[in-house]
Amino acid sequence: MARVRKNLLIRGLTGSVGDQFVIKTTRSGKTIISNKPEFDEDREFTEPQVAQQSVFTKATIFAKKAQHQPFYQENWPGKATSAYNMAMSDYLKKPEILDIDITEWNGRIGEPIYVMAMDSVKVARVRVIILANSEDNDALDGGLAVESEYNGLSWVFTATKNVELTPGMQIDAYVYDMANNLTKESLVLS
Repeated sequence: MARVRKNLLIRGLTGSVGDQFVIKTTRSGKTIISNKPEFDEDREFTEPQVAQQSVFTKATIFAKKAQHQPFYQENWPGKATSAYNMAMSDYLKKPEILDIDITEWNGRIGEPIYVMAMDSVKVARVRVIILANSEDNDALDGGLAVESEYNGLSWVFTATKNVELTPGMQIDAYVYDMANNLTKESLVLS
């Protein structure tokens, strides 16, 4: 791929030249020349490719609407990427849970459980659920965590009920991003 700088003949030019190459201009104003892609007219897509195309279609639908939301409009003006591209990226990448920290929680009201989480765009909310064990769906305690001002990664859930700590007890963390993607991780007490 060739990059052209300050060439008066090519500056601002876009499109394809025959079947040879394609000229593109990026948002930052760079002109890029590359080989024209070739596709077999009779190609058949594999199951994973069809599944990925479906995900990409859903991401496109999400991004078309989300690019007009105030969050994406306010956070991405003047950047090399657009609000649409940020929304697309947000839809395609789930948030990540880095750690569930219960070192300061002993089962009493008011004690914290920390969840460290990150996302390519922004973590929107974190929910913590405390279960008696992994097979029990009745929550002993739980609720929304609050974003900590400490480092931008920490979320704090403050216990609302007294709970007796027992081996096998499970703490579930649910992390959502702006595109409502969900990542869940569990910590089981030993």
